[in-house]
Amino acid sequence: MLRSTLPASVAFQSDFAEDLLQVKVDGTQIHQILVNLCTNASHAMENGGVLTVRLENADLTRDLEVFDGSLGPGVYVKLSVSDTGPGISENDLPSIFDPYFTTKELGKGSGLGLSVVWGIVKTYGGGIRVSSEPGKGSRFEIYLPAVSERPSGPEPEAIQEVPAGSETILFVDDEEGIVELNRQRLEGLGYTVTGTSDPDYALQCIQERPKRFDLVITDMTMPKRQGDSLAREILKIRPDMPIILCTGHSDRISEDSAQDFGLAKYLHKPMDLQSLAVSVREALDRL
Repeated sequence: MLRSTLPASVAFQSDFAEDLLQVKVDGTQIHQILVNLCTNASHAMENGGVLTVRLENADLTRDLEVFDGSLGPGVYVKLSVSDTGPGISENDLPSIFDPYFTTKELGKGSGLGLSVVWGIVKTYGGGIRVSSEPGKGSRFEIYLPAVSERPSGPEPEAIQEVPAGSETILFVDDEEGIVELNRQRLEGLGYTVTGTSDPDYALQCIQERPKRFDLVITDMTMPKRQGDSLAREILKIRPDMPIILCTGHSDRISEDSAQDFGLAKYLHKPMDLQSLAVSVREALDRL
């Protein structure tokens, strides 16, 4: 999936150790970490370069300094994402995990990506190290505690059927990596998907052809226009349009208030394929 989201000018390399230990984490969140880090790395190499993803075991015999603290001795699995871009300036480096910090132009990302990555890693008791040298690229190292044995628990449940369809969907999120990930997911289920990171362009699409799409899926927190504002404008044009609002966290709207002004669904990010597919099908079947 990552290879298909990168421009042709960016070479992709991967190096995974054969004796990898296990970590007890949510796969969807690890997917989100990869999408965020690799999207940022790709953006840093506008003129081409090499993106490398490595996975290896790390046995720490003493404390290791990481962002916002230190990791104690122990066995970890280390995920590294590096690029050959211009690097991160010394002035910006201390702020890169702050919510809404971004060096992108206005309208090209909210800056929440690295903040989300840090939040996920911290939840699992891990740590992040960042190294960067001007003109020689950047390297992000994610350390996650390894489990010594295969986690015990009940037998895996039977795989649930993932509902599919053939309708046309407009997907809006200011993070381009999230747009591409979910476009591929939904197209893999048979849908026709138009994805955009610009909510104003999404609204323009609806204004020009109100009946073009069967469903709109939009992020809540976007720099140019909030998701609830976009939804309200779309419903003025086409009151019967089913809209799914997605958010990691928002004080502006709740599940109840979302339904009050006509939204079909309210989803929490990150979304796994199953919950996304079920919500899409439920929203469309209400028509």
